[in-house]
Amino acid sequence: MPATSSAIKTLKPSAIASTGPFSHVGHTVGPARVIYTSGMVGQHGDGSISDSYVEQIKQSLVNLGHCLEASGATPRDVLKLTYYIVNYDPNNRPHAALIFDWLQGHRPATALVPVPYLANPKFLFEIEAVAAVRDPALAAPLLPLVPGKVENVDVVVVGAGLSGLQAAYDLQRAGLRAIVLEARDRVGGKTWTVPTANGKSVVDLGGAWINDTNQSKMWALGQRFGLEYIVQTTEGDCVLQDHGRFPFGQLPPFDSQEELDNFAAFRDLVEARCQTIDIEKPWIAGKHYDSMTFEEFAKQSGALPKTVEYANLWVRAMVGIDGSEISALYFLHYCKSGGGFVQMRSDGKHGGQHLRTKTGCQSYANGLASLLTPGSVILSSPVSSIRQNAAGAIVQTANNLTIRSQKVIVSVPTPLYRDITFSPALTGAKLALSSSTKLGYFSKVILVYAAPWWTAAGLAGLAHSFNTAADGKTGNGAGPITLIRDTSDTENGVFALTCFPVANVGREWSKLPAAQRRSEILAHVAQIYAGVDKDLIYAPVEVFEQEWSKEEWSKGCPCPVTPPGVMSTVGHAIREPFGHVHFVGTETSVVWKGYMEGAVRSGERGATEVIEALQSKNRPAEVKL
Repeated sequence: MPATSSAIKTLKPSAIASTGPFSHVGHTVGPARVIYTSGMVGQHGDGSISDSYVEQIKQSLVNLGHCLEASGATPRDVLKLTYYIVNYDPNNRPHAALIFDWLQGHRPATALVPVPYLANPKFLFEIEAVAAVRDPALAAPLLPLVPGKVENVDVVVVGAGLSGLQAAYDLQRAGLRAIVLEARDRVGGKTWTVPTANGKSVVDLGGAWINDTNQSKMWALGQRFGLEYIVQTTEGDCVLQDHGRFPFGQLPPFDSQEELDNFAAFRDLVEARCQTIDIEKPWIAGKHYDSMTFEEFAKQSGALPKTVEYANLWVRAMVGIDGSEISALYFLHYCKSGGGFVQMRSDGKHGGQHLRTKTGCQSYANGLASLLTPGSVILSSPVSSIRQNAAGAIVQTANNLTIRSQKVIVSVPTPLYRDITFSPALTGAKLALSSSTKLGYFSKVILVYAAPWWTAAGLAGLAHSFNTAADGKTGNGAGPITLIRDTSDTENGVFALTCFPVANVGREWSKLPAAQRRSEILAHVAQIYAGVDKDLIYAPVEVFEQEWSKEEWSKGCPCPVTPPGVMSTVGHAIREPFGHVHFVGTETSVVWKGYMEGAVRSGERGATEVIEALQSKNRPAEVKL
């Protein structure tokens, strides 16, 4: 989280003797939300307790940090710390240095309470905090913008997806006047949640999965908003069309041991090679991978034809384009950003598809929007131009709103930069990125059934198909679907399979009339699950369809990708500010690129850049005597 204009102030009255690194008193400043934690002890998440006093202090501080993060706070927001030490020895004070480091230079009020014992005789240390954070939602509502009238703010954020909303929240937390201009009539960008017919559940038409370990930003937001989760099912068999079923987590069936060994070797090679990529500057050591497509990389690495088919399936399922279109460097970097190829594709504990949100993933955007000063998000206001001058920028919308600001944060996908007139024009590298990056074709068709017929057949609902038809039509064993996942909410009686028609075959399928698109999907599901009663497959009680490429303000999903030769030449420009304009979005992230986690992290980065730039601008010049 970026540095903020704090909601707290700490003091050391001169009449009182100095307490060294800590303060005597702390109080809130401006509209603030006060946070009280319980006492945190040195117990690990698995319930274990170290016998070491020092290790208990460290774990207590880790646990306290989790509590603060879940409340939208950091150690720098602490007003007061109270800690309890069993059999305190003034000559043995390891807590002092550990707390000092944990506070990162912050100096709250503190109180040390020696005690003979704590709630559990194994506990040696306990710490609690009172913190306060600036709460933009408590500020006076912003007045509505008036068409034709120039409005003044500190920062304009373009786009109310997760990256833009996170940036706006951090900016307002820092005391800046920030507004968000959104082209759609809703917040959330490529997260979009709609209710099911039974009124008890929802489906996600866009982003749908997080995890609770290495996607810490999303998990913290979920904790803050009190969200509940559904663990992605991994019980039952998977299906590979025409190759049969196989246990979840094991390798799919192949026609020969040679093919199986070749596939496993190439999978391990992709994992190993992606781990060698520099996550910040992938074009340095990995430049040679940018001279070939991922399909070419597979063939040059000795992949047999069936393995090459699988390599293409991975790319289609993950980014919505074919392996013959994407740079090998981009794909390896994409995998590295999610912790590795295997982890990114996993439905397990640390994987990219581990948890689904019961109320849908638009809940995060709605939650972030609710944290902003009322009136901050202006919907149905697509930005048409950004004109810069020495003082800042003037942002114009298609509905005749004009806003003057010191800084602008653009959070739309890179290819959509072309829809905004920049004056002066973007740098050559930025223009090259905008014109060269490509959004994949990624659609969802969600089939909701009265009962989970796949579970009754001992299947997990996860299925793949190599047999994608070039024209998007089902026939001769082929069809439009690359991937199927179970997205049921069993507790609320919604049993769903989400089908993914993606990449070029999905694009061809999208050209068909709506009724035919649906019939082609059902026919392909029946082919994939051969042996299951077709009457069950052809009887969904509800069908949802979302084609992100036809959505005017997205034009594709999940995030822009690059062909060979782009990342190694102009990739460095993706996060570079342009004058007073800063750029965020999931494709700019180096952690979980293409995922909601990457979007939130990029928003934090953009806000930090702006806050630091404005602090530097407004900092008094040093006077030399």
